[in-house]
Amino acid sequence: MGMYTEIYVKSTFKENLPKDVADIIEYMLGMGDIEVEDLKLPDHELFKTQRWDTMLRSASYYHIPYVLNKFTYNEISDNYFLIARSDFKNYNGEVNKFFDWLKPYLEKEFDKTFIGYSLYEEATEPTLYYLEAIDE
Repeated sequence: MGMYTEIYVKSTFKENLPKDVADIIEYMLGMGDIEVEDLKLPDHELFKTQRWDTMLRSASYYHIPYVLNKFTYNEISDNYFLIARSDFKNYNGEVNKFFDWLKPYLEKEFDKTFIGYSLYEEATEPTLYYLEAIDE
């Protein structure tokens, strides 16, 4: 049957998020009328996995049986924000690949900015994900 992994994402995006990236996130969340054929998928390991497209819109009774998400543009700060919670079978390391794909588009708010967590079904503690400042 397989084990489920919960994923929680809390991210602030940089200004001028590319439309292709916003479209992919909206598709992953099941927002709007976007079809996978309409997307311009990057050459990244995430998009070579089987569950990338549903990982942010599936839920089971092994965690909380609901998907919660909000991906919205804020006109005052002139950028997007993403809050998402779902769970799925993370067989091919989709969670790590997702955060790896997302990181270049995220705003660094602190030296170590929290961007989400994952929690395996049998784990007692979550894996935390951070966006760490890079000396530029």
